[in-house]
Amino acid sequence: MSGIFGKKHFDPPPPPKVTTHRETVRIVGPDGGVPINLKGELQSDWGPVTLVGFPIAAGVLCIDVQPQASGIGGNFSAICDGAQPFRCRAITHHETGALELRDAHDQVIPQPIQLQPLVKPWPPLNPLPMPPITPFDPDEPNNHVHTTLPPEQVIPTTRDPLWWRGDIGGVMLAETPPFVKKGTDGANTTPPEMVMSYFLDVYPPEWQQKILEAHYRRGYTHFVITRPADTSDAGWDRFGALCQEIRRWGQYVCYWDDDVTAITRMLAMGAMDVLILGGELNSHHSPDELMTLIKIATDRCRPLGVPVWLHFTANVPTWQRNDENDIAWVIKVVALGIVGLCWQGNQDESAGVMSARLWDARQRWGRAGAPVVAFELLSTNQLYGKATETDGRRRGYEMVCATRDGKDWVPPVAGYGSGGARPDGSVL
Repeated sequence: MSGIFGKKHFDPPPPPKVTTHRETVRIVGPDGGVPINLKGELQSDWGPVTLVGFPIAAGVLCIDVQPQASGIGGNFSAICDGAQPFRCRAITHHETGALELRDAHDQVIPQPIQLQPLVKPWPPLNPLPMPPITPFDPDEPNNHVHTTLPPEQVIPTTRDPLWWRGDIGGVMLAETPPFVKKGTDGANTTPPEMVMSYFLDVYPPEWQQKILEAHYRRGYTHFVITRPADTSDAGWDRFGALCQEIRRWGQYVCYWDDDVTAITRMLAMGAMDVLILGGELNSHHSPDELMTLIKIATDRCRPLGVPVWLHFTANVPTWQRNDENDIAWVIKVVALGIVGLCWQGNQDESAGVMSARLWDARQRWGRAGAPVVAFELLSTNQLYGKATETDGRRRGYEMVCATRDGKDWVPPVAGYGSGGARPDGSVL
């Protein structure tokens, strides 16, 4: 989809003050050991503070803090593997809810805890009832539309950053959100209830919550965003906080950009879980420029465990020089650290033709053992009112059902980025 990366300054409203805060806390002892026990008591000048500890993973507990005073202090005790119990004072800030530990001399202990956002459980406990995606698109004389998951398509039963569940531009809200602009690009108007995920930063905070809830309750796990409209220091700070909010809603932050400075800033903030290098790289970079960009991006993302995917225009699976072989090029970029391809189809092609084009990309990337996501399918038609959310979810399922066609090296489709569901409309 073209025209999504606006340049014009737009200042979104500041985030609301936090009055109730929940954190997932990992306690790391002085020796770096993993905790086996955690207990604590916090007191404020107005009375006890809610402190609920319960395990959600090995060595990780969740606490509820309701800060309503200028500061909350109390004793905190942790017992770690191979370490003596240590005690310190816990402080929470009344506006941010940030928790820090201080020693007996009131000095901040630099690495006693790692604050991690509370991730909502997946699959969602209250999935949104959605309509069935049937009837399926029809077969064609030379192109079969697959509607049954093939045996090689083993869909993860948990969230998986390498198996995409998302919708960049087709989610319909129950209410009509305010019309917003990001740069020179405007939000959906046909229909106005349909939202593009990468506009999230320019919506008011209450609508950000509604959009994130809509994605979460559909069972999606990959939320795609682009560079913030406000790229001032304050704007980036707000954007970093918004990325943490995306994570709280059980979503991976999938950052879509090809600007090295912006990518580096996202990495420095720890605000990115997945990088989509794009969009439409072949429209903006020569093959040699792209190779340089790939080397920089993978060198910076690899140490932090951030997977890097590529994105091109419709039906373009590779972008090599004229004297290069396409499969050799795929093998080279995968060796550099590229995980796979976020594939874009032509929104005007039928399901059968689209599946065949997707297979062309899969058989190339499969030679390097790399996955391909059915990432962008009907998004442009949805933007202009030519396709519905259900159309997008149907097409996502049909692409995920695409087979190997007898070629063992062709990987199963690694999820969907423009909506997807099972035939009855439930979470895929």
